[in-house]
Amino acid sequence: MQAKGSKSKLLLDFEQSYKTAPAVKAGKAMPFNTCSVKGTRTLQAAQTITGRRDPVMPFAGNMDVAGDLSVPVDVRAMGNWLKAMFGAPATTGAGPYTHTFKLGETMPSFGLEKRFEDIGQYIFCAGCKASKLSMSVGGDAELVASIGIVGATESAPSATPYQLDPACIAFDRFQNFQASIEENGVALANCTEFSLEMDFGLDTGNYVIGGQGTRNSLPEGVASISGTLSALFEDATLLNKAVNMAETSLRLSFTSGSHSLSFLFPEVVLEQQAPAIEGPQGVKIQLPWKAYFGDDAVNNSAVVVTLTNDVAGY
Repeated sequence: MQAKGSKSKLLLDFEQSYKTAPAVKAGKAMPFNTCSVKGTRTLQAAQTITGRRDPVMPFAGNMDVAGDLSVPVDVRAMGNWLKAMFGAPATTGAGPYTHTFKLGETMPSFGLEKRFEDIGQYIFCAGCKASKLSMSVGGDAELVASIGIVGATESAPSATPYQLDPACIAFDRFQNFQASIEENGVALANCTEFSLEMDFGLDTGNYVIGGQGTRNSLPEGVASISGTLSALFEDATLLNKAVNMAETSLRLSFTSGSHSLSFLFPEVVLEQQAPAIEGPQGVKIQLPWKAYFGDDAVNNSAVVVTLTNDVAGY
């Protein structure tokens, strides 16, 4: 029997310390669209001379565990991915609960298991961290987030799962039509598309002698936060802010009943980029932006993510 993607599952469990599973396993079966996370150990061509023209046996390089996840932006499971990016949130309320995530000094590591349950095979990656996040909002496509993953080790395929019966998360997605954009605290009604990119600056080169060719650590560096805002060109307000490098703020929000998710970028500058005339249709303006931390003592972070749902804690 060939394994089917439709019968596969993805398990996430946060580690006790880097590459060390928790004493009590608490894995969760996560909703996802695609998963390209895998371990590769490249075979390198040897230059050894033997007196023959035949190539000698190649040698193995370091283990590289990396790939991308495409996950639906949802009410509950998204909190686990946000925890992977920002650490545990500050949680308030008594149902609904409000979880506030900010950039911290460290990021938690976690294990990921690809579960090919129809053929009874399980592959586990340890020492993983979230390296990037990207999202594109607008239109009527499925709302998904792309999360870059970097890890340390990958197990050989096993017939024994990491955890026999991981918890399943009730699934309830956010959708594109539930999104709204604010610029400097005011609703931006003419925005047609909004994208964001976060790179958490992981140092992926820490291979040490005696480490069996695996990453010994994944320390965090300076984060990079940027994106692009596209809008109907109705006046020069946004373009003038870009020309003058005037500081502003951007907030992307999703609301579904009592549940909500917002990404606030308190300090932003827009990149100067005048609109193009591409034909007789309506003109749009596309402005790249960059977030930073300057003197915003109120929010104390270049990005603040707020998730409100019925989950007591992450």
